[in-house]
Amino acid sequence: MTEIKKPERIWLFDNAKAVLMLLVVLGHMFSSCIGESRAIRMSTLWIYTFHMPAFVFISGLLHKRNRPDSSLRWDKAVGFLLRGLALRYMNYFL
Repeated sequence: MTEIKKPERIWLFDNAKAVLMLLVVLGHMFSSCIGESRAIRMSTLWIYTFHMPAFVFISGLLHKRNRPDSSLRWDKAVGFLLRGLALRYMNYFL
């Protein structure tokens, strides 16, 4: 019987996702107490600008279609990044 070897974890991406999850919690916590504070308003805007797109980007970057021999594809990463930027500019101009 052939044993399937699990690919090695990339701890940098796991740590980045953990930081992004913390930012989600902070963003929700800050949004409930924005009030008149400019610093909290700017912090919330900064967090909400990138935390979920970055999380989706990292998750999509690591997604593999049941192929244990597939490696990390940087062309896919660049494609995700360009789509994200295009959507960001479209949203800004609309």
